[in-house]
Amino acid sequence: QRVVGARLRWQASGRIEVQATAGRNRDASDNFIGGTANGDFASDRDSVSLQADIALADAQTLTFGTDWLRDRIESDDTDYDRTARRNIAAFAQYQGRFDTHMGAQDLQLALRRDDNSQFGGETTGTAAWGLGFGDGWRVVASYGTGFKAPTFNELYFPFFGNAALRPESSRTVEAGLAWSGDRTRLRVDTFETDVD
Repeated sequence: QRVVGARLRWQASGRIEVQATAGRNRDASDNFIGGTANGDFASDRDSVSLQADIALADAQTLTFGTDWLRDRIESDDTDYDRTARRNIAAFAQYQGRFDTHMGAQDLQLALRRDDNSQFGGETTGTAAWGLGFGDGWRVVASYGTGFKAPTFNELYFPFFGNAALRPESSRTVEAGLAWSGDRTRLRVDTFETDVD
C-alpha cells in the first residue's frame, strides 16, 4: 500500500483563506492460492480538493469548495462492471454565532452535491443549532443526511469484495442538553441514525 498527499494553505487576505489538497492511495496485491500465483489486483484513488473559508463578520464563516476523485482498477481479472470512475462534488457551509436576548446561539448549515459516474448524483445536507442560556446551560439539535459510494476495494477486491454493493445513505437526528460548571461538565445526548 502506498499513500502520498500534499496540502497548501494560503491566507489570501485578512478574511479569506484558501486550502488545496491532493493525494493518491494505491492498494496492490499479488494473490496466491496454496502457494500458486492466482493473479494481481491493484486499485488507485486520486483526489483533489479546493476549499475557501471567508470570514463574513465576527464569528461568521462561509465555506465553499469542490472535491474530485478518480478510482481505477488494474487486474488480471476482467470481469468487472467498471475499471474506472470519477466523483465530482461541490459543497458550501455557513457557521455563525449570535448573541441574542435568549442567549448565545450557534447555527451551522451545510449542503453538498456529489455526481458519481457509477452511481449517479446525490444531494446531502446538515442543519445544526445550539443555544447557551442560564448559568452554564446549553441545548443543541441537528439533522443531517449522508451518502457514501462503496470503494472499488469494497466492490471488487479479491476474496472479500462484493460487486452487488449499492451506495449507503443515512439520516441522523440528534438533540442534547449540557451544563458546565467551574470543575464539572455534564452532557446528555440522544440521537437516531437510519442507514439504507
